[in-house]
Amino acid sequence: MAPIDNSDHNVVLLTINCNINRENSNKTKLCFNQADFNGMRKFVRDSLFNVDSKTMSASIMWDKLNDVMQDAIKVSG
Repeated sequence: MAPIDNSDHNVVLLTINCNINRENSNKTKLCFNQADFNGMRKFVRDSLFNVDSKTMSASIMWDKLNDVMQDAIKVSG
């Protein structure tokens, strides 16, 4: 468009047509700034207290730790 009043600036008008297809996600979104980290530490400590790591392979220990951590996240969330 032509300059406005006595300005030397021109006006540019844009029209953008866009379609947004949003998919609703059922994924849980965690708020880590609101987590109970002290509670999580206690939960992990209590859950792993009776684990006999001497009889477990590294793979089994990892699976156990992963399960406990996932449960701790669910409990604190």
